[in-house]
Amino acid sequence: MMLRFAVIFLLVGAELCASKNPGTSSTDCPSASATSAFYSISNPTNRVSLRPHGSGLTCTLSNLGISANANYRAVKGGWIHISNHGRISASLRDVSISETVTFGWSHSSGRPTISHRSCSSRINSVGVRFYGRWAWLINLFRRRLSRRFKDMLQSK
Repeated sequence: MMLRFAVIFLLVGAELCASKNPGTSSTDCPSASATSAFYSISNPTNRVSLRPHGSGLTCTLSNLGISANANYRAVKGGWIHISNHGRISASLRDVSISETVTFGWSHSSGRPTISHRSCSSRINSVGVRFYGRWAWLINLFRRRLSRRFKDMLQSK
């Protein structure tokens, strides 16, 4: 129950972070599609603590691991037509997420308020591996792709 509350709390906090920072939407590629995706989440350590003087709440998830497998199809049109399909396996290891919100009271409306105070995340490692016809070529750049995915996720 506590884990479910923590995940919902962090998702709401992430939405608040995205609304405070325009341009933090997910990137998409219209010429790529994924089907039959499967994922698993490891059992993270969670902690909820009150801020001093009743000023807010901090929720932290640590040691979170996420792995996903999906079938993909990618097509690049243009002068040279390139297409590929296969399976991708991706994983995030040792992820930590922390979100702090403050509680207040709106004097004008007389209603309670919740405002975003801070959020942070850290990803220890990202793993990506492709399977399929051109996978041997793509996997030559696997470390660079993993590093780029990690940087992209950390910046959001």
